[in-house]
Parts: sequence; structure tokens; C-alpha cells
Amino acid sequence: GIQLQHRPLAPDFFFFALTEIDGARFYGACIVVYEPLSTHAVSKLYDDFHQQQPASSSATLTAAQKRRKLEEDELREGKQQVFAPKCICLLSHFPYFNALNHSLDAIYRTFQKGGVIEKPIYRLLHEIPYLPAGRRLRLAF
Repeated sequence: GIQLQHRPLAPDFFFFALTEIDGARFYGACIVVYEPLSTHAVSKLYDDFHQQQPASSSATLTAAQKRRKLEEDELREGKQQVFAPKCICLLSHFPYFNALNHSLDAIYRTFQKGGVIEKPIYRLLHEIPYLPAGRRLRLAF
């Protein structure tokens, strides 16, 4: 399941390779960042959690359960902040790990400045022109 944090953890980068049944490979790079959850999102998570749990009366709560209930109330009221992990992955047919890493780093720097992490990805996908159908790109080194 998801592990919420009371403070944002440092970003975590990792790489991986996927192999299809025909031997074709995809290379990927991921970054995990922690972003704050809104009080509405926290309330919804707790509501969904409590719907799955059997009901218990407040008279039978243990000390640990009472402490969790108090913490939950503070989170719902916005007195504490909670951070949830978000993972962004880039895939490539080529093992350009440095390029993938630099791209994820640029996305993270935008996120660090208070931006929405999806915004640079949206720009990247919509500003790169596509090749016309049937055309090939030839690279010369």
C-alpha cells in the first residue's frame, strides 16, 4: 500500500529494463518525489480506510488507537501536513540513461520551485514535433 510521510523525503532515482517476448527492450528511468496532500484528500483516505475497518466504540479504544485518532483529527483539520509519494517514469527504446536522468532532474527542479510536476511533462509531450507517418529520422554522428 501507500506509505504517507509527515515530511517529504529526498527524491529517489532508479533505472530498469523491460524485455518483451520477442527480445525487444525498453529502458526506463524513474524518480519518486513526495508531494503534500490536501486536507480533502487526507479526509477521503481516512474515510475510505474506516469503511473497510470494523466499527469499534470509543470506550474500547487502546492508547495507541486513541493517539492515532487524535493524529487523524489533526490531519483532517490541516494542523499537520502529509506527503504522498508520486513516481514519474520515462521509457525509451535506447539505453540513454544519462539523458533520461537529466530529463527527470529537470522535471524535479521545476517541481522543487513549487510547480506542478506534470506540467513540464505535458510541455515535453506537446512541444516535441512528431515525424509525419512513413518518414524516418536519420542521425549522423
